[in-house]
Amino acid sequence: MEHTFTRTEEYIPLNKLLKLLDIWENGFEIKSMITEGLVYVNGTQEFRIRNKLDAGDIVTIPSSDITITVA
Repeated sequence: MEHTFTRTEEYIPLNKLLKLLDIWENGFEIKSMITEGLVYVNGTQEFRIRNKLDAGDIVTIPSSDITITVA
C-alpha cells in the first residue's frame, strides 16, 4: 500500500509522521519498530527516531511506502 503525506512545516520528524498517520498504536510501538530496524528512509535502514524528513523522502515500513511532499 502506498501513502502520500504533505508536510506543512520545514520538515517532519520520522516518529511524528508515523504517529500522525496512525501507523502503529502508540509512541512505544513506533520507537520499537524504528530501533528494531523495520523502518527504511530512501532505501536505507533508519534507526534515528527523530530523523528529519523532507520533500521527496520515501519511508518504507512493513505494510506500505509513504512519500513526503510539500504543501
